[in-house]
Amino acid sequence: MRLSDIHLVTQQLLRSTDAEVSETEALLGTRFPPGFRKWMTTLGAGVLCDLVRVYPIPDLLVRIAEHQTWWREAYFWDEGRDVLPQQAVLESVVVADTLSGDQVIFHPANPAGLYLLPRHEERIYRIGARFEDALEWLCNWVVSKPVSFFYFKPWPDAQEAAQLV
Repeated sequence: MRLSDIHLVTQQLLRSTDAEVSETEALLGTRFPPGFRKWMTTLGAGVLCDLVRVYPIPDLLVRIAEHQTWWREAYFWDEGRDVLPQQAVLESVVVADTLSGDQVIFHPANPAGLYLLPRHEERIYRIGARFEDALEWLCNWVVSKPVSFFYFKPWPDAQEAAQLV
């Protein structure tokens, strides 16, 4: 999947600036996965194919802290320890999720390794090195058939964004 092949539902996107991505990387002490910066500065936060939600940069630090706390309290991916050990999961950064709660993460020591923490499985999946490839893998995993048409809409939408301010 190439970014240029994704149909935009609206042109009113919630893009991040290059500086916002760099500032967040500095705060996290790591780089984002390959392709993440381009995604955020080209498309921004939103939902891909009504399946996968990419978080807004300003929300990432809060979401990361919330998820890390939740993982410590409710870790259950024991069948995935050969893919990503529990301690690495607990230190990971969440950047996206499915609308049913499966989480896309990477470990700060290896931004070129994106993983999926499924909500209803004890396995962990390695889903790619590049952000857009991981999202494509995830879309196909959720619907169990190849997605031939990718579309994207901003999230939160304009009305939700106004309520967040």
